[in-house]
Amino acid sequence: MKEKVDRFFEKVRIWQVQFETSFFLPFLPEPYLIAEEVENSPAYVMDGRKRSAESGGQFVITLQGRGSINIGGKKFDLTPGKSFLHNHHDPDVCYYYPPDAREPWRFLWMSMEGENICSLIDALVRRFGHLYDIPLDGELVQKLFSFQGKKRQIRFLSPMDGANLVLSALHMLCSSGKGGDADKSSALVRNVQNILAVEYRQPLNVTVLARRLNISREHLSRTFSRGTGMSLQKCLTHIRMRAAAELLKQPQLAIKEVAVQCGYKEYSVFYRNFSSFFHLSPEAFRTKHR
Repeated sequence: MKEKVDRFFEKVRIWQVQFETSFFLPFLPEPYLIAEEVENSPAYVMDGRKRSAESGGQFVITLQGRGSINIGGKKFDLTPGKSFLHNHHDPDVCYYYPPDAREPWRFLWMSMEGENICSLIDALVRRFGHLYDIPLDGELVQKLFSFQGKKRQIRFLSPMDGANLVLSALHMLCSSGKGGDADKSSALVRNVQNILAVEYRQPLNVTVLARRLNISREHLSRTFSRGTGMSLQKCLTHIRMRAAAELLKQPQLAIKEVAVQCGYKEYSVFYRNFSSFFHLSPEAFRTKHR
């Protein structure tokens, strides 16, 4: 069976490099394969619903021709420069060679594995989406092609070098920009995060910020939550709690003064939030960090 699979890949993969790490370190992502592939058969269908036993994930970049992908029931064309990121077992993702295509679909891809890679990819998809526009003469494509060599080869990497390869590739992918509304949403989220980081001492909330930015409260809440994975109020609380922890290490400041400097008019609200966040009261935290 293995020989049959190998003969199949010999036909469709122009080249590939397989990565092995010199030893295992838990939690670090690992590269598995980088390959350039050509598909021209309507029988080529990669359906996440039929890959439930597969771990890991990948991103794919179209170089030439056209592929197709269904994401949550919506179809998208994968023309040159179009890329997508997914976990192999994602039941909402199915990509394939379209029956009406007139030329082969040539694409470049990188697969990744590791204990936490699926959680990482899920988080990136929630933040940036599945689809990306990648310049074919850009840094990411050049990085992948730098591994091109013999038709099949194996490269050995240290765990740290392997993790760096995965994370740098994902960084380049997600930094590529998605255009249109996605760019506007990302800019809005960054703007709000900057405001919270600088002005956390002020009486801020969704209503105040929405009025200030001249957008609806609902749009702000939805965009911020989708972009960060948490509500705006929760993000503000996190910033205030980290600031409070640093101030509590200064013994000359009364604890109620710390609460005021972190934007809390009512000490009871500060006390409740701090105790919930650190599982310690402000007094116990100060005593512990003397």
